[in-house]
Amino acid sequence: MINIAVMLSGHPKYLDITQHLFKHWDSLYENVKFDFFLSLWESIDNDYESFEGVLDYSKLDWVTKWETLKEEDCPYDLKSHPWGEHQPHYMYGLSRVNKLRNSYDKTYDAVFQTRGDLIFSKMLLDELVNCLTRKRGGLIAKLDKDGNYTGKSQPDERPNPMLSSRNIKSQSGTDLHNTIGPNGNIISQEFSTADCWFYGVPEVMDKFSDMFDYFYVKKQKLPGGVMLHIFQAEYLHKIGIYNSPLIEFGGAFSVIREPIRFTFNFRGGGFGLGSPSPDQLKRFLGEKGSRWIYDGENSNERWNESAAYFRDTEK
Repeated sequence: MINIAVMLSGHPKYLDITQHLFKHWDSLYENVKFDFFLSLWESIDNDYESFEGVLDYSKLDWVTKWETLKEEDCPYDLKSHPWGEHQPHYMYGLSRVNKLRNSYDKTYDAVFQTRGDLIFSKMLLDELVNCLTRKRGGLIAKLDKDGNYTGKSQPDERPNPMLSSRNIKSQSGTDLHNTIGPNGNIISQEFSTADCWFYGVPEVMDKFSDMFDYFYVKKQKLPGGVMLHIFQAEYLHKIGIYNSPLIEFGGAFSVIREPIRFTFNFRGGGFGLGSPSPDQLKRFLGEKGSRWIYDGENSNERWNESAAYFRDTEK
């Protein structure tokens, strides 16, 4: 049996909708067990998005262990942080959910860290499993009992997992962020990464989750500062963890966003229309059923069909 811990941390928005998808993960594979751990904020005073559909987490039978977080319990003064910038919230939530996972007496083969306002394709879930189960593939020489080549070949079934104590997987891997000056010139280059989810062995997730202590307790600094999408990549580079993309399947998920976010006249706007609004996703699940996206024979076709629904219907 393969055991994968799923850690949801941060803002609880839209978990009232995505709960209907997360609850199916543990029944998708005969030899894979998903355990869910939740560390979610009760409230964030300087948040510009309101809470919707607040849940009673104790009634979520697919959740292994959960807790709610309060700003006043954080050792860093979160209320003194600039409005709308949630870097310390992100790091503290990650630290807490990782501790919650470690408090559960079970050994995991891998840990998937993400948040509640995302929907994931079966293709991406398949690839998470494949990172642990894949074989080398191709052909190797077939030998006789004395170790001599028989002139025949056989499939190479030796294990070839894609996770180790030295790497982590994410949507994009690490790339460069160019800071452009007033004259259009590049004034600095920092490492950058998409931060919707990360996937690694427990040892790596323990190191990754130390970011809060590094930045806000020990008050260490990085050349690129604590900018969104930059601090994760720079920190991983500093601690010697290679951040690589989940090839091809890294983008096979969607972020739920308010209708105004699909326009370009709103801070944080410009999202692709293939992602859902909350009302769209509710309608979609009501029409198709909460398991539809996972149960088709061709998961790629089903994912594309869902994206077309979100693109072509009213936000």
